[in-house]
Amino acid sequence: MIIDGRANKPHRKAIEGSITFMGWTYVLIMTFQIIISLIAWYFNLAYLMNFLIFVPNIQGTISIIIVTLVTSIVTFLFLYTWAKYNKKRFGILRRRSFPKDVDNKELEELFQISAEELEEYQKDKIIVIQRPLI
Repeated sequence: MIIDGRANKPHRKAIEGSITFMGWTYVLIMTFQIIISLIAWYFNLAYLMNFLIFVPNIQGTISIIIVTLVTSIVTFLFLYTWAKYNKKRFGILRRRSFPKDVDNKELEELFQISAEELEEYQKDKIIVIQRPLI
């Protein structure tokens, strides 16, 4: 399938482009957030242990866990919907199609030879052909 960008209407291009831009921006922001969180956690582990996980600030910890879960669910739903849209829009890509198997009858008809000649050619390791086959 060849997808020609000129065939799309301008408003559809704008919508698809903005959704793609927002999706990639979201993915980049979440990636940077995870990296920054891991770096902060690595260098301030004692601070996190003292001020986030223990009982006086347990509500803050619970709210962070809830926000993380909601964000994960929203991310999953967004990416799942995006994948379904792409599958519906572009279809399943089958980039490689193998040719069908050829039986002896088709070879005999194509090369205009008899069944005995074909069997002889298939048994030989080297075949020297004196006339054009096709």
